[in-house]
Amino acid sequence: MLRGALVVTAVIFASVPAMVAEGSPVAVRCSLWAAPTGADTNPGTKGSPFLSLDKLAKSLAPGQTGCLPPGATFGKREAITAGGKSGKGRITITTGPGGPRALLANGVETTQATRYLTLTNLDLTAANGPGPPDAPGTLVLRGYSTALTRSVVGPGSLKEQGRSCVVLDHARAAVVGGNVLHDCNGASPGQYGAGVLAAISAGARISDNVIYGNAGGDGIAFSPNAQFSVARRNLIVDNGGGIYFGGDTKTASRGNRVEQNVIARSSNVVVHSGYASSGSPGGLGNVVRGNCIWGSGTPTAAGIGFAMSGNRKVNPRVVKRIGGGYRLSSSSPCKFTTGSHGATSANDILFG
Repeated sequence: MLRGALVVTAVIFASVPAMVAEGSPVAVRCSLWAAPTGADTNPGTKGSPFLSLDKLAKSLAPGQTGCLPPGATFGKREAITAGGKSGKGRITITTGPGGPRALLANGVETTQATRYLTLTNLDLTAANGPGPPDAPGTLVLRGYSTALTRSVVGPGSLKEQGRSCVVLDHARAAVVGGNVLHDCNGASPGQYGAGVLAAISAGARISDNVIYGNAGGDGIAFSPNAQFSVARRNLIVDNGGGIYFGGDTKTASRGNRVEQNVIARSSNVVVHSGYASSGSPGGLGNVVRGNCIWGSGTPTAAGIGFAMSGNRKVNPRVVKRIGGGYRLSSSSPCKFTTGSHGATSANDILFG
């Protein structure tokens, strides 16, 4: 299993919005810049920007922000490394103020050496152009405390390749929050692609996202080695499946919590699992509780390795927005309380 930009949309649970803004607020302070017309021999100023995202990321000090010109398109897929530090600040890469989000037209990935990086207010798609055709995700987050927020990940032009929107691969304490993740295998019928694939990760927080239209995959998949992660307050609609737990011959996802989400109109099983043959590890401690689940004739659960409790089968009154996306209506019965995500510390987890 390891193997387009969109308009604003939002999902509101009680008083907690998950918003995807169009462009950056004026308050953004840009320490350095990169642009498609730049050069990595430049000083990285707005008037003389770097070319590559990797050069930008490596040039930022903890607490600094790197900006991309509003509406700019970056066509090359890059693997970037950033070095934020606990107590000294994160490194942030975002769209500069004054216009629409910058587009990373062939996605991006971070390396395992990356620490404390936030990618925010960006558009990401997949393309048939230069880059690895077998990349598992449009965005691949690796390293420690990497985050994607307030962004849109969509299908782009890639065809005949299974690709998830976001993949967590050797990632600890990753955050995927307040994004729209949609149709990431829409151009590749029959290929698997999840909204979020927590493949090899620990302590992830997946919250307040709108995840829809991944017809060949699940909204959120924990497989094959996702540990002690939380998926909370997501709107998951019109995907092949809702939630998936899995493993392989050496590992199995365990200790994950799926709570207070809306999971609607899955075309297959809402919550399901798959583990390797007898003698391989099985799932343990995965919990699906307090969610709103809705579908017509779709099985609610199939498989082992997870427990379900306190879920409600009720029409959440999902509204499709003009131009794409979904939200909950003001009369939705699925209004959840706020609170801590409660992710378990992943410091003692060793990856296989």
